[in-house]
Amino acid sequence: MALFPETPNETDYVDMDVVLYNDREGWPAAAGGQGFSLQRKTPAQDGSNASSWQALLPTPSADNDQQDNIYDLTGDNRVDAADIDRLCAALEQPPMAADLNRDGLTNLDDLTAILKYVSSFPGDANLDGLFNSTDLVMAFAAGAYEDGRLNNSSWNSGDWNCDREFDTRDLVAAFQSGSYSANAEANDVSQNTSDTQQPNQPSNLNDAVLAIRIEQSDASKNRKSERTSVPANSSSLEISPRQDPNRRR
Repeated sequence: MALFPETPNETDYVDMDVVLYNDREGWPAAAGGQGFSLQRKTPAQDGSNASSWQALLPTPSADNDQQDNIYDLTGDNRVDAADIDRLCAALEQPPMAADLNRDGLTNLDDLTAILKYVSSFPGDANLDGLFNSTDLVMAFAAGAYEDGRLNNSSWNSGDWNCDREFDTRDLVAAFQSGSYSANAEANDVSQNTSDTQQPNQPSNLNDAVLAIRIEQSDASKNRKSERTSVPANSSSLEISPRQDPNRRR
């Protein structure tokens, strides 16, 4: 950038902004190698001031200008699960502020838009960019799965198709996204036992859901749960429904 007209061939540089990150108290520690990125709360704030920054999920290629972020539906200077929940509550209804793709409608296309913005997909309950057992545990632990209560589910608690309920349709949507990642041990086993099985795909949806049900049961002994059994000569798990004593055999 030439600063002076009398020396047009000399190029000088000016510091437009300086960020001196220090991984000490006052700075967002979660941005220090824990998967989050350092993001300025508002573009106009001083880059060298720790209070100007926050640790949030990375948003590569996202605009960082003075304009309002259209994906920040809650107005808290961040885009997270709360904004997804706000979008789901506004589906097929005003206000048009939830029309994120600017097509004049508020529908599932807008859900796709906000998920793309935060690099996520159905099933990623904690918005860490992965869909694995951690997300299933988080969703089932909320206790909203097919609980008979209307409109009481959120993204964190399993509403992944934006109908504000957590039921089998959300599980189907999540696994159909093709983003499920089993843990390393499970992947090693599947690779050794099958050359044709696709990576990052659940070997059995029933097994995945059952694993969560077992963890729920261990966490809350007072809650009624399904009885599980492991066949002696089988590596798969099966759900055995409780027997109704009044049922005729």
